[in-house]
Amino acid sequence: MSCAPSILTYTKDTIRSVWRVCPVPHRAGLDPGIIHVARRHRRPHRCSYGEKVIRSSWSVEQPSWRVSGVSHPFRHTKPGVGRQEMLRIQTRDLALVTVYASLYAVLVFVFAPVSFGPLQFRIAGVLRPGIAKKRVLAVGYSIGVVIGNLFTPFPVVYEILFMPAMSLVAGLAGHLAAERFRGNYLIAGAVIATIISISVSWMLSQPLVANVPMQLSLPYLFIAEQIVCLIGAVAFRLIDTRFKWWQT
Repeated sequence: MSCAPSILTYTKDTIRSVWRVCPVPHRAGLDPGIIHVARRHRRPHRCSYGEKVIRSSWSVEQPSWRVSGVSHPFRHTKPGVGRQEMLRIQTRDLALVTVYASLYAVLVFVFAPVSFGPLQFRIAGVLRPGIAKKRVLAVGYSIGVVIGNLFTPFPVVYEILFMPAMSLVAGLAGHLAAERFRGNYLIAGAVIATIISISVSWMLSQPLVANVPMQLSLPYLFIAEQIVCLIGAVAFRLIDTRFKWWQT
């Protein structure tokens, strides 16, 4: 009679002797070092070499002693694969942040005449809705603001410190809001535009900057920022129809 699919043993010596004579087959991806123990005892029978075994179900119990080497049931089949995958993802995000920050800074520089002041219309803001899909882009947005605002005519303490910090806050808030709507670009853009318009309006109201009252600058800035982010949301939605850029 052929060997039973599992064995019931009690000592290491018995296990070794039975293993040499009646090995357990490799079924359902089970490791040879795992001992199969019967839950429901059946009628005992003998294998071809006379070793007594008991037929059982395919329940698995870990041996009480320590198993090492290639037969260890918890040994990784491909050591280092998870670490390489994590490194690849981190490298991809770093590259995406770099490209995002560079594009934002370039757009601010190219359209510098309309990127600063109480009547600004910052074209670079079309990139903001993309944060809805990747939270890490909020960091790229903040870095892009730092680089782009190097060309500002206003005091550095506001443009290089205050506005990048508010841009990071706006980006994170926009991403969190968009998550509730499956990464909706419109939601992210609307939240970011609201926070940025209030921040810019407050900055322009300072005596060292432009000394323009918030009640005069805020309505225009709010509408302008919403329009820019709306254009960006539509652009990103059209890009999504071609490929999922945040997964590349």
